[in-house]
Amino acid sequence: MKLIFRVVREPLFHFLLIGVAIFLAFSLLNEPAPDTASDRQIEVTVADVNQMIAQFQGTWRRPPNRDELDGLIDAHIRENILVQEALALSMDKGDAVIERRLSQKMTFLLESAAGAVEPSESDLKAYFEENKTAYTSAPMVAFEQVFFGEFANQGVLDQALLELEGGADPASVGQRTLLPPEMPLSRDIAIDNTFGRGFFGRLLDLEVGKWTVPVPSGFGLHGLRVTERVEGTTPEFDAVRDKVTADYKAYTSEEVSQSIFVEIRAGYDVSLPEAAEIDGLLQ
Repeated sequence: MKLIFRVVREPLFHFLLIGVAIFLAFSLLNEPAPDTASDRQIEVTVADVNQMIAQFQGTWRRPPNRDELDGLIDAHIRENILVQEALALSMDKGDAVIERRLSQKMTFLLESAAGAVEPSESDLKAYFEENKTAYTSAPMVAFEQVFFGEFANQGVLDQALLELEGGADPASVGQRTLLPPEMPLSRDIAIDNTFGRGFFGRLLDLEVGKWTVPVPSGFGLHGLRVTERVEGTTPEFDAVRDKVTADYKAYTSEEVSQSIFVEIRAGYDVSLPEAAEIDGLLQ
């Protein structure tokens, strides 16, 4: 809410509202006159030509020659003439595609206005504190494993643990399996994808360097020895400031653009059918 109040005080916000108000007032007070000289004038500026050259070069990896450029200019003039004629015939009215495109462009304008507001240092730090988990690196675990199959009696498991603690080669204990005998430092997704959902969580409770038997997985029972564990760490704010700023703007953009839209909508008189009529249409 504090951000919205600050946005409302921004000069860019006021400029946007004034621009919309002027546009609406002009539209209401001035009927289109397609036959006037100003409405039938097509101006091709140097900036327009530069844009054509840049677009051509971006597509063909070379600048256009003069004939090609003349063709681009002619196409630009033709497009503008046809657009003006279409508008004069009100072809834009009731066209869902055009209306949707215009709505998208206005939405982009609102979001751009929202994104132009620079958050304060306190806003960014508060957002970082509330979302620290998003910037915390995931813990990782490395381990060795011995597979005992889907079922194993306690005597077999106890004997296997004695052998492993005594320094026996893990490859000589347990059953053959296609599961990897060891995993390097890996995150939860990689480990759970290999051994089944929830397996990574069990590793977090095991003592590093000590064999544990049995540990269940989605495949059966295992003997496990965690060889290394790296805890997740949260960086200092300054180390991720740029990412926090980008995330904060993305998070608040919709809220701010919506507040701007509410201000604009307040200038419209919206008429709707009665609620009962709408309900009747759904029956």
